[in-house]
Amino acid sequence: MTIPRETSLAFHRESAEREARLLADLERVFGTIEANRQHYDAMQDRAFDELVQVLERRRPTDDEIAEGVNALKQRFERGGW
Repeated sequence: MTIPRETSLAFHRESAEREARLLADLERVFGTIEANRQHYDAMQDRAFDELVQVLERRRPTDDEIAEGVNALKQRFERGGW
């Protein structure tokens, strides 16, 4: 039994269209991941700058520094930015 040429061509065309849609979806997903990574990096930079500014304004004790670092970690874990 042979498959008609039109059926074979239609199958390959549909497969190529599905593949193109999947690639477009992957590009969108990877774009979103990259944007989220950049956003997270920017949040970390802002938090670090904020911590440096606080530390430069006064001389905190080691316990205060540890407390501030822990507070920033908790904010990131909760998504408080």
